[in-house]
Amino acid sequence: MSGPDERIIETPGGASRVWEKGSGATLGLFAGLHGLPKWLPMLDNINGAGRIVAPSLPGFPGGFDYEPLDDIFDWVLAARDVHAAAGLDGAPLMGASIGAALAAEVTAGWPDAVSKLIL
Repeated sequence: MSGPDERIIETPGGASRVWEKGSGATLGLFAGLHGLPKWLPMLDNINGAGRIVAPSLPGFPGGFDYEPLDDIFDWVLAARDVHAAAGLDGAPLMGASIGAALAAEVTAGWPDAVSKLIL
């Protein structure tokens, strides 16, 4: 199978990579510890025939520098900026590990931005 399409988004914290693959209904993914250094084959099936959008969070492969993020609130704001810039508003959001914690915080802080939360 072929790899994902890649694009770069700009946020107030810096640039981040976004991988996208598939078509149809969108599912956002916040990866766990160590992020996504490469596209994993299991991601091809995680959203059925739909589209998966996996933005890189700060400090993860493809993400911007995390040094200016001093506390959890800074991390949540950065995750929300990445979420919005990736075009995920209104889509379901899945998170694993630390990505799940940030996905839950984004959903709690901006409930209209996430239609369904999968942890």
